[in-house]
Amino acid sequence: KWTLPPSSLYTHLGQSSVALFFMITGFLFATKIWFSKSTDWLRLYVSRILRLAPLYFLAMTVLFAAVAYLSGFELHVEPAVLAKSVIKWMSFTTLGDPQLNGVSETHLVLAGVTWSLPYEWLFYLSLPFLSLLAGRRISILLALVAMTGIAGFTLKYSGMPHLLAFASGMTTALLVRSQRFVSLCKSASAEYMPALLIAAAILLFPSARDLRAVMLLGFAFALIAGGASLKGILLKPAARFLGELSYGIYLLHGAFLFLVYGLLIGKPLDPVIHWGVFLATVPFLLLTCAWLHSTVERPFMNRTDVVTRRLRSMSLRKAPA
Repeated sequence: KWTLPPSSLYTHLGQSSVALFFMITGFLFATKIWFSKSTDWLRLYVSRILRLAPLYFLAMTVLFAAVAYLSGFELHVEPAVLAKSVIKWMSFTTLGDPQLNGVSETHLVLAGVTWSLPYEWLFYLSLPFLSLLAGRRISILLALVAMTGIAGFTLKYSGMPHLLAFASGMTTALLVRSQRFVSLCKSASAEYMPALLIAAAILLFPSARDLRAVMLLGFAFALIAGGASLKGILLKPAARFLGELSYGIYLLHGAFLFLVYGLLIGKPLDPVIHWGVFLATVPFLLLTCAWLHSTVERPFMNRTDVVTRRLRSMSLRKAPA
């Protein structure tokens, strides 16, 4: 069954993690735009595409291969219908995540994680609006980009908990500019406060869709951003390493679960055996994501400046004399 588990802990492990991910996004980009002298918008959007697209398209390859297998490598719908569905998936599901080739609940192959990516892209499109809030002028093109992002949030993705998560990250970008706040975060009394706040969100609210839970998570995030490191745990190389792999783990863990439990095993297991199989799967997931980070993610990220210069050079050559 694809439903919320009876345990609020399991629910929060998924939902609260995504909320914190949105907070990180809001924090990073509010910092970039509000506290830098100028914003290279072309480079910013090139960097976002090169950061998210390569691994996403790889995940789509896995999804399409799984759908082909599940449908017996036969076409079950009209080619035009399949092509339209593929385009929707390739759009980071901003256009939807329909069934592919008649395979029911196609999105479960990747554990349904792609739902959060439209929010990310709409936030990126809304970034020029943050520049306006900082009192800077933007071009008409950027104004249209910002309007597109804001309209998308309003019309299609009006989930208040998610918007609050982004807003919490942006508010934190302002808070950490205060030396008094940073000193408070680094004090001994605040060292374990983020863990207590996260625990409170889990114990008091069954879901991170509750605005009060998001507020508690936002307070925890602000303390961490200000320097509360849980006695240095968040500063350790292992924590940083897992942080670098987080996008790959997020995108691909569902495919691993689908392969192991859906295809290789294909039947319910005794709880002890279930968790044994699960724990045995984790190292393979981490090794795969580490390899993809070094061979796919990082090489594309490192080409941001090169691609930006080429695009800028092309636009200059096309510009009228």
